[in-house]
Amino acid sequence: MGKTEDNKIDEKDLVGKQLKEAEAICAANNIVTRVRTLDGEGLIGTADLDPSRINFSVEKGIVTEAYTG
Repeated sequence: MGKTEDNKIDEKDLVGKQLKEAEAICAANNIVTRVRTLDGEGLIGTADLDPSRINFSVEKGIVTEAYTG
């Protein structure tokens, strides 16, 4: 984990936030996000690696993991 390629956000600062809040923070910094795991279920997504995108794992509306990709 670390900052996105353009160093605007450190992913660890998003962990523990409500998903909508984390998404709003990213949107304000022009960072694309996607939820990869929702309540323990893996979601369908592309296999491309985008170092400027932040992926989330979410449990009961709370971000439990955030990572670039």
